[in-house]
Amino acid sequence: MHAIEQAARRARAEEFRRLFAVGARKLKALIARGATAFASKVRGTYAPARHGTPRYVTQAPRRGRP
Repeated sequence: MHAIEQAARRARAEEFRRLFAVGARKLKALIARGATAFASKVRGTYAPARHGTPRYVTQAPRRGRP
């Protein structure tokens, strides 16, 4: 009887670990999506990602020669 209870306890713990891992992956993806959206709002959609002076969406486009 004790062995059956231990096996059931192990199965529940394993299921909890599996569900926790899935939830952690989903949370990580959600955070990454939110950070990407926030960065695009702050930086501007048309701004270069990592180099040069960022040009924000609210600025007027440049005219004339580059």
